[in-house]
Amino acid sequence: RYGVRYTGVVIETYDDNTRPPFRPGHDVSLDRNNLVIYGRELIKSGGEIGIHGHNHQPLVPPGYILDGPEYVAWASRADMTASLKEVRRYVEEVYPSYSLQAYVPPSNILSPDGRAAILEALPDTRIIASLYFPDKDSNASYVQEFERARDGVLEMPRVSFGYVRHNNNDWEILNAITAVGVFTHFVHPDNILYTEKRSWKELHKSFDSLLAEIHDRFGWLRGATASQAGAMLEDYLDLDYRLTEERDRLAISCGGFRGTVYFVLRTVRTVKEVRGCEISQIDDNVYLLKISGTSATVVFES
Repeated sequence: RYGVRYTGVVIETYDDNTRPPFRPGHDVSLDRNNLVIYGRELIKSGGEIGIHGHNHQPLVPPGYILDGPEYVAWASRADMTASLKEVRRYVEEVYPSYSLQAYVPPSNILSPDGRAAILEALPDTRIIASLYFPDKDSNASYVQEFERARDGVLEMPRVSFGYVRHNNNDWEILNAITAVGVFTHFVHPDNILYTEKRSWKELHKSFDSLLAEIHDRFGWLRGATASQAGAMLEDYLDLDYRLTEERDRLAISCGGFRGTVYFVLRTVRTVKEVRGCEISQIDDNVYLLKISGTSATVVFES
């Protein structure tokens, strides 16, 4: 309905074991059937599969900051790596040639050792998605900007979360869209079982109202999976462009991107015509430029 594309991240088991050997979940056939059913539904709807972990224990060594007794540290990086290889085996058993490109750290907590384990066990990882805004209830959160890390992995945080709207959450969403042109949202499907003791009807109504407002107010946003959004982020980071302003026109020269690149143009002047690009008005005195070549020109009325 709203052009959303989902990336579903897999957890194999909810046990708290952080010592090898790491085995499949309790009911192997049921877990495998769920992965087949929900994974295929996700992919057929235009989504993709990523990794959340073998279990929901954050990848941190002893002594690293953790927030509560429900967390158990890992004895070594090797143990972290072994657990991730097990969840990779679990997914590959059903989807043998599938590229797992996105990783979401459990509880948005990740240590340097954990990051190294991810890249060793899941070599296709291109994206790590944690938090854009710090979690006020946690001292251990992994907070990111939209950028490329030194190891080449894209930092692509989520801005908001949950099925229930809150004023502060809405404020953060609007800030992120205005500042960087991105809306990223995370939900735990099992939230429907315990979130604030609301019915699914209430949760659905709240979540639907959020997506409807984003769609209506910011229809220029493009739905994307994590890997698709990663390609867009790479184009943004690699983009090389120059602006040349003259009396009645703005010339744009650009390169370093694949396919198509977008600019937001803010001007009080009246646009007469454009060359080498497509233009659409997205707000008062605000336009979206879609450029597929190396140059474009916006001509204003004198």
